[in-house]
Amino acid sequence: MPTEQLAAGIVEVDLTWVAGRMEHRVVFGQSLAERVTEPHRKTVTFAPASIFAVMRWAASDLGLTVARLEILREPRRHRAARTYRLCARPWIF
Repeated sequence: MPTEQLAAGIVEVDLTWVAGRMEHRVVFGQSLAERVTEPHRKTVTFAPASIFAVMRWAASDLGLTVARLEILREPRRHRAARTYRLCARPWIF
């Protein structure tokens, strides 16, 4: 992501999909744009101060192993935040 976009608060989220094995999906939130970066991967862009949720699940041969719903928002300036590994900016949970 270009530095000027990060400075402006634009957020990019990487989502992955592998049929029957794992999926990352935006459940709610208004994205600005989406682009496919690889056959099983896309990047979704959100505006500053957006609130959205990412659903992540993974499965093995025995069935579902993990499922998570994470609701994210951009932190206010000078506030403690945690970096979310799929996002290019820190977020507060």
